[in-house]
This record gives sequence, structure tokens and C-alpha cells, in this order.
Amino acid sequence: MQEDETKDAKAIEQEQILALMVRQMDGHRATVWNKIAEDHRNLGNFLEKIKGFLRCSRMDDTAKDPLTKEMKTFEANQTGPGQEACIAQAIPMGMASEQLTLKQIKVTSNNLGANCARLLGGSQKASSAFGGWTPGSDTKGEYIQLDLCNTVVSGLSIQGRRPVSGNPEQTGSLLEKLLEPSDPLPPMRLYKRPPVRLIHDVFMIVHTRFGALTPGEPEFSAAHLDYDQLNKADRTIKVEFFDLLLSRLKSAFDARQWLVPPLKLTAADILGGKNTAESNRMLQLLCYLGLQKKMEAEEDTAGIFKLEEQWVTKFTLSSSPDGKSWAPMMTDAEKPKVRVFEGPKNGSQVKYHSLWVPTGMQPVRYLRLTPTEWQAHPGLRVEVFGFTEGCIAGALAEPQGRLDVVQRQTSLMKRCLGAASTWATEKWRQLQREEEEKSLQALAAKSQVEQQLQDALSQIKKLRKENQEMEHQITEQEQKLVDADTEKLRITVEREKAEVQVKTSEDKLNNSSENVHEATGRVRELEDKTEEMQSSLQDLHQQICVLTEERDLARDKEEELFEMLAEKEDQLMDTNQGYVNLTDQLNEMREELEEKIDDQAQVMEELGERNQLLMDQLMKLTEELAKYRQAPAPGRVDVPNLLSSIADCKPVQGLPSDGTEQSAE
Repeated sequence: MQEDETKDAKAIEQEQILALMVRQMDGHRATVWNKIAEDHRNLGNFLEKIKGFLRCSRMDDTAKDPLTKEMKTFEANQTGPGQEACIAQAIPMGMASEQLTLKQIKVTSNNLGANCARLLGGSQKASSAFGGWTPGSDTKGEYIQLDLCNTVVSGLSIQGRRPVSGNPEQTGSLLEKLLEPSDPLPPMRLYKRPPVRLIHDVFMIVHTRFGALTPGEPEFSAAHLDYDQLNKADRTIKVEFFDLLLSRLKSAFDARQWLVPPLKLTAADILGGKNTAESNRMLQLLCYLGLQKKMEAEEDTAGIFKLEEQWVTKFTLSSSPDGKSWAPMMTDAEKPKVRVFEGPKNGSQVKYHSLWVPTGMQPVRYLRLTPTEWQAHPGLRVEVFGFTEGCIAGALAEPQGRLDVVQRQTSLMKRCLGAASTWATEKWRQLQREEEEKSLQALAAKSQVEQQLQDALSQIKKLRKENQEMEHQITEQEQKLVDADTEKLRITVEREKAEVQVKTSEDKLNNSSENVHEATGRVRELEDKTEEMQSSLQDLHQQICVLTEERDLARDKEEELFEMLAEKEDQLMDTNQGYVNLTDQLNEMREELEEKIDDQAQVMEELGERNQLLMDQLMKLTEELAKYRQAPAPGRVDVPNLLSSIADCKPVQGLPSDGTEQSAE
């Protein structure tokens, strides 16, 4: 069952890659043929134009005959489709489709990644593992060589290397290289949305089998390492595991100095099956960590673990018929120069280069691509385009392309024009003397016309200058008008803002007036309560005076009591002064009423609590006085208890909140 699913996945993958290649080639072929058709339309019916030129020309027959004969020869030789038509039938040589076998690919280093040098990752899953080929070192002179079996090469496509692309197919390829042949492979459908079980299995292989994760704190717990326990645990344990995994991955990259873009992935994304591309990137990075441990004993694998996105910006091409003598690709047959080709702009772009030259094309056995400049590292994937066996003979039998035809047409036209020019020169010499006489007469008329022209030009300059001044004045007036409109608009906006502010201020003033009236009523109520408290205080003072007259045997203690009562009176005076201050604060509150109302409410609440305390103390003092009056004899008054009761009436700190507190005191 698993093998059938793997085969189906491979077949689907091949179909997708081939369909993409067909679409690209069809688009390229349509573009090229449209360009060729447009160029031919621009040339027009060249022979008819030459014939018309000869018919209209006044040349003698002796000058026309050689040109007419060459034109007939040129017309007779225009047969066959030519080399361009054959080039349009070029097909891929098998790098992407893997018809070009691994034996036909030769690299200077990193042989393990040679099979990944196929455009678009190849048609097989194993070809996309490392995202492309890169040499073991970043030195010039590294190359990749293809055995094309004597193919006429017409073009080449080059692409960069993406070692960690997040592509599900690449994840499967890397995991296949990491696992042993006896290990079961997950079906390809799981990589499109990696489940938690797959990620945990790959982690266990990398961590326990290869020990690739950098040790650190905290360590993975037993619940993290056992999937059954992790699956049964609550979400908190799962989030903790994946957060720790992402943290340890980052530490591993830093320890190996891998310049990898940070993973934009969270534990919630993994558990929810979201951000699958980043999940695949995480699996690919885990595979690279395990592969590095697995390939420690192997040589020439350094290029595999350069994980930055990389591409070749410039490269050269050379060919050889036997693999020994190499000739570079030329740009111009007349001025030989090694052609430097431009590479893609990023790791995923496909850059196509046409290798057709107007001097004709020869079969190529070996083709060598040598990077000269690159981004990060010289990573690449390539595909070569050329002729099938049926098109090679036609292409070589007709070596002339469209440019050669145009060159012959141009040469014929030059000779026609040269002959016409020679004949016209002779005629001109005959007419020159006649023209000299006429020119003397025309010279005088010309001088007069030139003088008139100079006068007209001076008037035109004057008019232009006046026109410029008028335009300048108009521009200034327009600018002033624009400034006036802008100022008017600004004043209108400010006026509207002021009206809104005035309306808002009026509303606030009305609200403040209402609050002031309410506060004034409260102040009056407080003043009434203060008067009641003062009358109650006077009654209490009289009672205390009667009590002091009866304490004949305790005058010393009575003096202390009077001192304490004096302190109470001072406190009451302070309380009265506090009410005066409260009245002043209320007057100030009329200006800042909104800010002071909350503070006054808080003070009133505190004073209410203090008032209740004083009421309790007053009740206690009254009880003590009653006990004292009921004593059996004046000489047996319990003075200490009475003094302690009076001492319990502590002075009130701060301002009173209402008249009840003073009455109680």
C-alpha cells in the first residue's frame, strides 16, 4: 500500500514538473517566433523593392545588368526553412527530466550533490534533496560538466540553489537520505501538512539516533521523548515541547554558524497544522542536522551544508569534442572574446540564454559551465536545450540564418545604391556647371531672403521674451490666487474649530454652574450642622465644669483633666479653622470643580468615619460620667478610670466632614 502511494506521488510529481516545463517552453517558443515574424515583417518584400528601384532608376543598361543578374541569383537561393526554424524545434536535453543520467554529469567537487544540479529539482524526488549543486569550496575554477553526446546546443537555462525551500517534495527527499534503507518512509501526502507525529518522529531520529541537537538547558523530559505520553498530555506540555524544540534548533544553527533565515513558526502553528511551509523548513533543517552527523566520515560534502539561498550571478561556457581541448563560447566571430553570461537574480528565478550564433552551429559533445561570480555560494541548477537527431542534419545543411540573409540583402542594396550613386555623380558633374551660373543669381536672392529672415528672427525673439514675461506674471498671479484660497480655507477651518470649542466651553460652564449650586447647598448644610455641634459642645463643657467642682479630693488630677480639655478646645478651634479652610476650598472649587469634587467626597468619607469614632467615644465618656455621679461618696471617685476614659477621646486630625462630629465632641 505504501509503495503504491509512493509511486502515485512520484508520478504526480513528474507530471507537474513536465507540465511546468512544457508551459515554459511553449511560452518561450511563442515569444521567439513572434519576434522572428515581427522582424521579417519589418524587412518587408525586399526583392520587390529592389526591382522597383531598378525600374525607376535612370541608369544605363550596362549598369543595371550586373545588379539584375545578382538579384535573380539571390532569389533562386532562398529555399528551405533555414537554421532559425530548426532552432525553434529545440527540446530539453534531459537534465530536468533525468534522461541525462548521473554518469553524464561531472563536477569538480561535492559529487553527492551532482544529481541535484537539475533544473527545477528534476523529475525524481531524490534530485530535489539538496536544492541544487554547489562546490565544496567557494573558489574560482569549480565547474560542472555535461556529456551531451554530440548535440547541437541552442540554449541554456540556469537557476540558483535553495537548500531549505519549505517544499514538501524536498522534505521527503532529505528524510529519505537521512533514514536507513530498512526504515519505513512516510507517504508524500503527509509532507503537505506535516502532522505532530511526523515532526516528533523526525526529531527523535535526529536527537536520539544522531545526537545532532546542541545540548542545553532545559533538557527534553521523558514526556517529551515518548510520543504516547506527549499525545495524552494537555496542550501546555505540547506547547512547551515545541517551544523547546525551536529554541534548541536556533542554538544548533548558531553553534554551526549556519546563516539560515529564522523560522517564522510557533508551537500553536504546529499544533494547528498552520504555516505548513515553515513546518517543512523546520523538518528540512532537522534533516540537515542529522545528515551532518551521518556524513561526518564522508569527504567532499562541505558544500551540502551551506544552507543560505545562493545563485550564480556570472558564468562562462566552454565546449569540447573530446573532453581534452576546450574552446570558450564566443560573442562575435570578428572580435573573439570570452562571453560572460548573466545569472538569475535570486535562488528560484530561471534565467534563459540563447547560444545560437550567426556563423553557424556545430555539435557539442561536452559542455562545461564555470561560475565566476556568485551570491553567498556558487549554487546552481541547469538545463540544456538542443536539437533532436532529425533536426541536426537540416540545421547543419542550411548554415545561413536570418541575419545572414539580411546581410546579403543589405550588401545587394549597397551595390544597387552604389551604382545609382555613380551614375548620379556623373550626371551631377554635367549639370554642375549649369547650376553654378544659376547659383550666382540665387546667391543674391538668398542674401536678401537671409536678411529678411534675420529681421524676422529678431522680432520673434522679442515676442518670445515678452511672452515669457507675461507667462511669468500670470504664474505669479495664479500663485497669489492659490495662496489666497489656501489662507481663506485655513481661516474657515480655524473658525469652525473655534465655534466647536466655544460650544464645548459653554456646555462645560453650564455643567460647572450646576455643580457649584449643588456644592453651595452642601456648604450651607455643613454650616448648620457646625452650629448644632457648637451648642452641643457648650452643653458638654458645662457638664464638665460641674464635674470638676465635685472633685475636691482630686484637684491635681482635675488640673490635668482641665489641661486635656483645653487641648480638646484647641482641637475644636482647629476644627473650626478647618471649616473656614473648607469654605475657601469650595470657593476655589468653583474654578476647578471637576477635579476637587472627588477629593472632597473622599475627605467627607474619612471625616464621617472619624465622626462615628467620636460618637462612640462620647457614649463611653457619658457612661463613665454616669458611673462617677452614682459613686457613694465624693471622696471615693475612681479618678484613674475617669482619666483613662477621658484620655481615650483622642483629638481629631484634619478637617471635619459635617456638624455631627462636633456635636458628639
